[in-house]
This record gives sequence, structure tokens and C-alpha cells, in this order.
Amino acid sequence: MLFQIVASGVNIQSHSDVYKAQFLEVLFGTLPVFFNDETQLRTLWSTPDTRRKLLDGLAEKGFGKEQLFEMQQLINAEKSDLFDVLAHVAYATQPLTPEERVGRAMAQIGAIFNSQQQVFLDFVLSHYVDLGVDEWIKDWSHPSLNHLWKK
Repeated sequence: MLFQIVASGVNIQSHSDVYKAQFLEVLFGTLPVFFNDETQLRTLWSTPDTRRKLLDGLAEKGFGKEQLFEMQQLINAEKSDLFDVLAHVAYATQPLTPEERVGRAMAQIGAIFNSQQQVFLDFVLSHYVDLGVDEWIKDWSHPSLNHLWKK
């Protein structure tokens, strides 16, 4: 979408608010097809298979990764996961950076897991911060990591 506007020669500075509002409106209207509430979004996002199905379904509706990355930029959430973009659009939540998300999760992890498990989780979560969710957890998941997407 944004690239189509650029290619057409439209002045993006003067139209960016209109574009953002239109994009948000269409995406907001599309999201209930995929999840009914924030809890369901968290559940879908916390497992690679269901996350992929969600992203594939959004792409089929015209909201592929490219468009979602554009939305990240429009809402100033470039350092946040696409989960945060979707949650922001659907529920007006504040997007979190991976560092903030890990910081919140560590409080829960410290209370639930023993020291050996915490060392492992520290290692894994540091890679999440460095790489982002797409590279960090492409094809595997562990229930202990679901704390990242909990409130």
C-alpha cells in the first residue's frame, strides 16, 4: 500500500495521516475474523504453528508481512514484534520492545522455574532480544516461553 502511494507520486507527508487512518480502519475491521480478544491473540501468537496460520490468513486478506511492517513504522513500533502491532490496532495496547517484554516475563519466570531452568531461559530470551521472534522461534516452542506474551 505505502509503496503503491510512493510509486504514484503522492506526497506521503501530506497524506500519511489519511493513509494511517485508512490502513488502521481496514485492519481493525479484519482482525475479529482471526481472534476475538487479546487472550486469544496471545494464545495464537505463542505457538509457531498458530502464529504462522494467523499471519498467512492476514496475508490472504491483504495484510502480509510487508504491510504489517509498514504499520510498525506508522505507529512507531519498529522495535516491537508484529504481535504488538496487532494488539495495538485491535486493543490500543502500548507496543513493547523485546527488552521490555523479557523484563516483564523474567519476574514470572523467577517465581516459577528453578535456577537451572532460569539459566536456560536467560540464554534463550537473550537471543529473542537480539534476533526478534521470527528468527528466534521459527519452528519450535516450549510452554515455559509462553510467559513472554502474558500480561
